[in-house]
Amino acid sequence: LLHEMTHCYANRSKDNIAIQWYDKFWPNGEVGGTPPDNYAKTSYGEDFAESVSYYCMGGIITEVDGKKVYKVEGYNIVMDIDRYNFIKDNVMGGKEFLVAHGTGDISI
Repeated sequence: LLHEMTHCYANRSKDNIAIQWYDKFWPNGEVGGTPPDNYAKTSYGEDFAESVSYYCMGGIITEVDGKKVYKVEGYNIVMDIDRYNFIKDNVMGGKEFLVAHGTGDISI
């Protein structure tokens, strides 16, 4: 549901959020950074919708291979911190849904 609602939001956004996402994460029409899953690699619209959905599931900020990332434990989902921060700052107004590491408890 959240994935599809993100498509609606992107299509109706007055601040052209989809274009901002494209410019930042799909330079020259090719995916950059670390999208959260393989489906997100199919297009910038799916990347945006998948990334927002996983953002809202609650995860942790951690490091993988020396890079800061957002990780949804239990789902093997990792996305780059730039995607996470873009969503936090431009979609969620700073609202985070982080989980206390290893507990599954969401801190809202």
